Amino acid sequence: MFQKMILNTEFQADVDSANSFIRTSIKSELVRKVHGDGTAYKITISQDKQLMEAISLFDRFRTLEQMFTYAASLNEKKEKIGSVFNQ
Repeated sequence: MFQKMILNTEFQADVDSANSFIRTSIKSELVRKVHGDGTAYKITISQDKQLMEAISLFDRFRTLEQMFTYAASLNEKKEKIGSVFNQ
């Protein structure tokens, strides 16, 4: 039962992701035909969550050193969590 629930959740996540990708692709292509590549590109990248998160880091930190310190702290947290589960 639990496995079935997990599989259904993963399947739904895949469907939602595919739906979002298809909608964005169609919208981007329609805009490309009317307004050109630049505008279509802006639509496409606005839906890229990883890119948007990376860009937000530049808004959040004033220097690369601050950004790298933050990234190092995240890695330390991951390592601590991983070591708890590996014991």
